Amino acid sequence: MNNYFKMLLFISIALSFTNSLHACATVSAKVPVEIADESAIIIWDEENKIQHFIRRASFQTEAEHFGFLVPTPTQPTLEKASDIAFSILGELTAATLIERQRSFGISWSRLSMVQVKSKSARSVRVLEKKRVSIYEVAVLEADSATALKNWLQQHEYQFPKNLKQWIQPYIDKGWKISAFKIAKDVDKKQIATSAVRMSFATERPFFPYREPQHANNEKTTKRLLRVYFLSNNYMQGTLGEEGKWPGKEVWAGPISTGHRNVILESTTLSMDTKPHDWQLTEFEDYSSYRPSGADVYFSNSSNQKQIRRPPQIVYVYNRGDILFNTIVYTVIIIFFLRYKRKR
Repeated sequence: MNNYFKMLLFISIALSFTNSLHACATVSAKVPVEIADESAIIIWDEENKIQHFIRRASFQTEAEHFGFLVPTPTQPTLEKASDIAFSILGELTAATLIERQRSFGISWSRLSMVQVKSKSARSVRVLEKKRVSIYEVAVLEADSATALKNWLQQHEYQFPKNLKQWIQPYIDKGWKISAFKIAKDVDKKQIATSAVRMSFATERPFFPYREPQHANNEKTTKRLLRVYFLSNNYMQGTLGEEGKWPGKEVWAGPISTGHRNVILESTTLSMDTKPHDWQLTEFEDYSSYRPSGADVYFSNSSNQKQIRRPPQIVYVYNRGDILFNTIVYTVIIIFFLRYKRKR
């Protein structure tokens, strides 16, 4: 019997010091590169038709060196940006947490525990070369996908066969291609890249959603695309002209002048950047692969009402309840064992 009470005492003391418990149910050197998670901030100056595009992504790869291409309708201005803007917007749009006390009642169901040589091709024009944060960036204008392929390969970019089909529509429209080159630590399989701002003129704000064909397969690692869209109206997104985009509006609301100023400073934009009054629409897309060969285009939403995430209810167990019920359970076990012995 002494052993039983020693066990009871040990469990009781251990649990008495436990905190409150919360109950909650690319281009590379022939090595695969996958986007694990991606976030973007789009600031849309509708009056001047200027899009400020700040992108941050994490990649899953074992490649030592890799890069990526970003198409834009016109030549972009490239500048380093800070992650602070993403942190601010993430905090502003987070779900409200509601704590509720939950009794640790006697119920057996509660016991269940629950990724160099440079020789220019004639039909590729280098509009700008620049070092931005950890990137070497070349802004290119190409007359053909073959010419772009030759230029990239001469500058140590791997150009898979399926990339030609992906890039051709942009070249046909006269878009500019920004080639980013990034180095990573080979000991890590995932790298979070530094944020970069691209500002460019465009008739319609967009997100470069299309991917080369090899990326469109269901074996791709689960990932999240989050887009924070800042404009003078709440926005909606479509694939191409009218296609349905899997991205969902999860938050919509006004942004204070104070937060606007910090975001502009962290993205190296002037305080005079338009619009002066910001409305934020946040989108989330959990597609593991991109379902269409189109980019996402944004327009004013037909719903100009605010949206909030539903509150998250967090159930908190009191330490005292845990201790009391642990004693009760232990006593029941002790008497059961004693009863079994006597039989």
